[in-house]
Amino acid sequence: MVQNRHDALDVSQDVFVKVFTRINQSQSVESLGFWIRKICINTTLSFIKKNSHLITNVDFKEKQIHRDTHETMSSLEFALNKIPTIPRSVLWLYEVEGLNHQEIADLFGKSISFSKTNLSRAKQLAQMYLTQNGGGYEAVQ
Repeated sequence: MVQNRHDALDVSQDVFVKVFTRINQSQSVESLGFWIRKICINTTLSFIKKNSHLITNVDFKEKQIHRDTHETMSSLEFALNKIPTIPRSVLWLYEVEGLNHQEIADLFGKSISFSKTNLSRAKQLAQMYLTQNGGGYEAVQ
């Protein structure tokens, strides 16, 4: 979600510190995973909000994409890196983390339509970049 390894390591470090310093706040062992996941998401979103002026899209050299799995993943990574930070974060939270629109809206302090709009925008941009680079939309289905 933060788009580069250095920032991801910094956010991960912050998450570990928060988890270890607040472990006594966890209600039960069953909810520990959910609690840690929530800390991860909130820490990442806080980082993005604070540093949104620093996060830019990575420019990759154009390359020919083939239909094998490795190349499909490369084209998908290319497309995700081209999507602006907020829509990419909403896409990640919805598709990978499994959050619903209300949960995403709450995390950003916005409305449900904010989540739906950014998800739609992210998918359209991903489709456009995949099509431009030979991966096609079917590469993510």
